[in-house]
Amino acid sequence: MNNPSKQSSLENPVYHDDHQPEEVGPQRMIYRLAKVEGPNDCGLWPVRSMYDRGMMFDVGLYVRPNEKLLISLSDTICLWGRVVWSGDGRCGVAFDRPIRHGEVMGQLIAEQESERYRPLRLTVSCLGQLLTEEQWLKVEVVSLSQNGAEIAVTGALKVGAGVDLALRDGLRRSGIIRWTRNGEAGVQLKSPFAISDLESVRYFGCRLAGRSQPTD
Repeated sequence: MNNPSKQSSLENPVYHDDHQPEEVGPQRMIYRLAKVEGPNDCGLWPVRSMYDRGMMFDVGLYVRPNEKLLISLSDTICLWGRVVWSGDGRCGVAFDRPIRHGEVMGQLIAEQESERYRPLRLTVSCLGQLLTEEQWLKVEVVSLSQNGAEIAVTGALKVGAGVDLALRDGLRRSGIIRWTRNGEAGVQLKSPFAISDLESVRYFGCRLAGRSQPTD
């Protein structure tokens, strides 16, 4: 017969080099996006749970064990960690240094309630096209979030105008120009990207831009 308390403690195990599960202690089930940066890729991954020594993601990508990751839970809360295991749509990461996950969650909630809060974005560089009422314009996408994109464009755009943003492989989203400034513009999407679309910037044919590289 299974021991209920033991089974509960191993619901989200961490695996060490010998691939044996270890009880991870108190943890919190959460569901929010984190920006995860590896040596050659970057994406927004859904966080399934977090505890003092690590966290688990719901992510379809396979990530090699021991790969070093920079995890940004917000613009101000960044953690370094290493992949411990990956598979079956999940990934377990051990932090380089333990945290107090309750305090971190409290800070994240306070930031999200602030008027200055901005969702996490991927800083990228990829080509696209923007359809306005008059013409197609070549643009460079410089950042992506689930609900929007920032683009660099030559030519005037009108705030509030409806547009279509086309990326690679027929990926296309309708949106509205929310702001313009010095050759750049923000597009708010009418239909957000699927979370799975944002697991890797390679999905959009983008290269990474403007970020620090994880080092061993």
